[in-house]
Amino acid sequence: NNHNNNNNNNNYISDKMIHLPTIGSTQDEAKRILKEDHESSPSLNHLPYFAISASEQTNGRGTSGRQWIGRKGNAFLTICVPMNTIMNYIPPTLLPLQMGCIVASSIQRLIFQEHHNHNATQDTQQHSIITLKWPNDVLINDEKISGILIENETSSDDGSTWFIIGIGVNVAHAPIIETTGKNAGRKSTCLMDHMIHLNRFHDSQHSQVEETNDIHNNNDDD
Repeated sequence: NNHNNNNNNNNYISDKMIHLPTIGSTQDEAKRILKEDHESSPSLNHLPYFAISASEQTNGRGTSGRQWIGRKGNAFLTICVPMNTIMNYIPPTLLPLQMGCIVASSIQRLIFQEHHNHNATQDTQQHSIITLKWPNDVLINDEKISGILIENETSSDDGSTWFIIGIGVNVAHAPIIETTGKNAGRKSTCLMDHMIHLNRFHDSQHSQVEETNDIHNNNDDD
């Protein structure tokens, strides 16, 4: 029944991409597709890769089994690629770093574009410092915005091994992270926090310009 329910809720954006409104874990769904029979779902693992995204995760996880809070408004994505394909391009040991660099660069481009749109000064741009913490965390000002979890699974079709690359990005919400216990972790941030900061900066600049213009206009009247 669970198998059929998953398929009924799937939105096949393309033959390589599935989007689900809600799921326990995109990682677990990818493993299910690779492990189970394919008569009741498209045989995605005959493709060079496939990906699963979700609007919400109810049982997401990070490294060391930590909980990954999956509120709507954030991004949850799993990309599945055969191991032999990856090994043609990059040593598997460097895959976490490579994925982290890709995610960090994408976040940096978004924030840079926001700066550009608002004509932010160099000083303001330095308020959002994006770094990569080995091997799989993307940080803004030392607060976590994204995490990457890489696992592997064997396909039931041909016995090939696949990398299952999970990417979570805090877009609209920065979850409150526990400081003790098994789910303890680094303080989080989200992309919207930095967009809001820039919007406020822009509004503040605009107000200052209007105030300056008012002063000049009053002086001219005198």
